[in-house]
Amino acid sequence: MFSSSYIASIRRNFYSRVFSPTKNPCRFRFSPFSSSSSTSKTENRNSFAVNYLINTLGFSPEKAFSASQYLKFDSPEKPDAVVAFLNNHGFTGDQIGSLIRKFPTIILRNPNNSLLPKIQFFQCLGFSDSQVKNILLLSPCITCRSLDGHIKPTFSYIKSLFDANGTCLSQLKLATEALRCDLESRLLPNIEALKGAGAPSSRIVYLLQHFPRVINQDSEKFRKTVEDV
Repeated sequence: MFSSSYIASIRRNFYSRVFSPTKNPCRFRFSPFSSSSSTSKTENRNSFAVNYLINTLGFSPEKAFSASQYLKFDSPEKPDAVVAFLNNHGFTGDQIGSLIRKFPTIILRNPNNSLLPKIQFFQCLGFSDSQVKNILLLSPCITCRSLDGHIKPTFSYIKSLFDANGTCLSQLKLATEALRCDLESRLLPNIEALKGAGAPSSRIVYLLQHFPRVINQDSEKFRKTVEDV
């Protein structure tokens, strides 16, 4: 059985050897300063978006320009609809700004088609309004994932692990960041690698709750790291 020190050594191995910059469609790395010529062209092209982010959401000019590189809109209808939707669901102005800074393209989504079904899904599972808000604030990129194709099956699998460990639903709510994990290519094979190495279900649940990024790694690298620990 894996001890706490064993799990800690897996974490250290990952953060020192495995973690490296990778392409992640749900993560934006902004560089607000670039060459003057490219900055000028992009600024002209996205001036409406920049002004909207500054005047409506209180972004600094630098943050507004960074976010605007991922946004193309020349009228306020779409972003206004998203802001109004979030306001109606209890998000404060600061929370809306934080959400958009983390995941800018959320401001162009259809709230009734993209956001509402996911909010309703978590509410039906017993999550409170404040917990649903925290899920979106912590992992806004799940709004771009398919509810039926990703969120539901991933949640169902994670819940099965919690059930097998005798962990109650209230503790499952701590593991929602794990919903960002790719089920087929990462979560399933990495959990199986841990089980094959003798990890008890309690340790697997602990990792999902507190260190989901460790689980959401390339499966081959993960397997080798587990074998090497």
